[in-house]
Amino acid sequence: MESSHEYFDLLCAMVGANQASEEEERLLTEHAEACRECRQAVEQYRQIAWRIYEEEVGTETRQEAANLTEQEASEREKAKQRLLRELPGTATLPRTRERLGVLPRVLETETPSRRGVPSWASWAVAASLLIAVGVNSVQYWESKRHSGDAEARAVSLQRELDGLRDELAKERTERLQAAASQNVQAAPSAEAAAISKSNETQKLRAENEALRANLASSEAAREQQARDFIAQRDRERLLQASLDVFQASKSTLEVENTDLLAKVSKLTDDLKKSQEDLAGLSARNEALSQETLSKVKYAERQQKLLATDHDIRDILGSRSLHIIDVYDVSGQGELERPFGRIFYTEGKSLIFYAFDLDLQKELKRRAVFQAWGQKSEGKESPRSLGTFYMDDSAQNRWVLKVDDNKTLSRIDYVYVTDSSRKETVKPKGKPLLSAFLNGPANHP
Repeated sequence: MESSHEYFDLLCAMVGANQASEEEERLLTEHAEACRECRQAVEQYRQIAWRIYEEEVGTETRQEAANLTEQEASEREKAKQRLLRELPGTATLPRTRERLGVLPRVLETETPSRRGVPSWASWAVAASLLIAVGVNSVQYWESKRHSGDAEARAVSLQRELDGLRDELAKERTERLQAAASQNVQAAPSAEAAAISKSNETQKLRAENEALRANLASSEAAREQQARDFIAQRDRERLLQASLDVFQASKSTLEVENTDLLAKVSKLTDDLKKSQEDLAGLSARNEALSQETLSKVKYAERQQKLLATDHDIRDILGSRSLHIIDVYDVSGQGELERPFGRIFYTEGKSLIFYAFDLDLQKELKRRAVFQAWGQKSEGKESPRSLGTFYMDDSAQNRWVLKVDDNKTLSRIDYVYVTDSSRKETVKPKGKPLLSAFLNGPANHP
């Protein structure tokens, strides 16, 4: 177990100087995960490496500054700063992989003045670490009372460290001489490279901004397309749902239409049958109406005949019957239409038959024929005896009957006028078919 710690202690120093292989780094990593002392050793070697590096860099800077004049030191410092800004750090501080945790904080916090560490610093750090490992190992073995092997190993490690120191001193001298000769030549090229790099940086920044703008525009377009796609998908779903509803409604309507067509066909057949029945009923009704009308007319005729027969018997059996034929005479002494006949029983009744009243010239359409009576002296106003009505259309015979004894006793002269469409209280129109009633009775 003790020899194992010594081995991993040595690995910590080698890893800190960036001199260990990948297999040795892997073994140290696996061991450090389970060993707290080794993790602390790794951290200690990291601090020792950084402290040695700072001391060596400070010593070198002071020695070089002492050998130069003030102007040369200023120019050299400026050239060094420009060179450090332009050249990449080809030789960095020795460090292990990130998983070991060696020097991560040093690299994260390094300033621009710490970039571009020369390779001799790596050797110096390695030598210092080896010295520390040697001392630590010697102390460790001495504390464990293994004097023989510990002393031999300490001597061997001391020799190795001396050789490393010589090599580091030689390499440092060569690099200082080369750096001094190249500082003057590197300054102009460094400035040109800085200008070129600045222009290239600005160009890259502009391209970067353009790429960012294009990326933002593409992202916005993609989001808009996504929203449009979602909206289009929702519309398609809505249209599909509407189509399904319409198809279901169409199927239902087709079924209902089929039922309605069947009902319409049945109703059409029923209607045709009803129309046929109605036509039969209409024909029968018409026949019955004609038969009824004939019977009514026959009954009316019989009633009229009975009334006429009664009137005729009364009139013809009267002692004071006047039968007067009435004609209109033109200016040339010719008889004109219309003409009439009056059956008058003194103080009892008057029957006035007139023929062809509606055939006279210049007669108004739908005229009303009205009879008037008065005394022949003309002292009283004419009295209306009533209007004529059609008695027999076959003979175009009109009739007026008066049974008012009081009216008949006050007149001895009658005549007819044609009024316009309604009965009036005063005579209007042309007088026609006039006759006197005060002559002697001529029947029997």
